[in-house]
Amino acid sequence: MSPFLAGITWLLVFQCLGEALVRLAVLPIPGPVAGMVLLLIALLVRGLAPDALSVAGDGLAKHLSLLFVPAGVGVMQYAARLETEWLPIGPEQYRGLGQRILTTSGAELGLLETRDIVFDPAPPQD
Repeated sequence: MSPFLAGITWLLVFQCLGEALVRLAVLPIPGPVAGMVLLLIALLVRGLAPDALSVAGDGLAKHLSLLFVPAGVGVMQYAARLETEWLPIGPEQYRGLGQRILTTSGAELGLLETRDIVFDPAPPQD
């Protein structure tokens, strides 16, 4: 089996486990999210991601832009409604963007602290 298929198999197995967990425990979260949490726990216990999982992740990341096509189609489908309701939607989009930027930067700084890496935005001196 190719490494990509083995990695995709890992992802699908954990997605199925997450779906089963959510349905059995009647949890109010999506099954794939629970599956990713289970995968994270498994990787933390294992200590290292298998090569196949890394290959699959890299392959999926290369084509990540394709996942935005359905969202674009949805926006175009509801364009008339967006024209009439732009006032409450617009500011909320900017608030959400700011929240995502702050959350992502906070998580990145937290990860840098755990790796003892110093973030120095100044360019190196020659």
